[in-house]
Amino acid sequence: MTPREKRQVRKRWRQNSREYRERKKTSAHILTPPTSPNTNEENPNPIPEDNRRSLSMRRSLARKRKNQKAKCYRQNSKLVIKLKCQQRLTERYKKRYLTV
Repeated sequence: MTPREKRQVRKRWRQNSREYRERKKTSAHILTPPTSPNTNEENPNPIPEDNRRSLSMRRSLARKRKNQKAKCYRQNSKLVIKLKCQQRLTERYKKRYLTV
């Protein structure tokens, strides 16, 4: 990671930490009344905004991980081909050396 990328990542981390602490502080002060068991809502347990954000982050991280894995496989296959080519060259030079 370049120094610039590191600074950007740290900045994002600080911002996310600050937001997390603020959310935690505000949620600790808010007291919600208990819900009644006879609610007739379509979705009794809606997904809170924080969970949606974490789900999207999980998906994006999974996508990044998948892309990185695919990149490694592509790079590995290219290196294997390059290695085979170099091995052929070394065998050729060995044969030339032995015949001289």
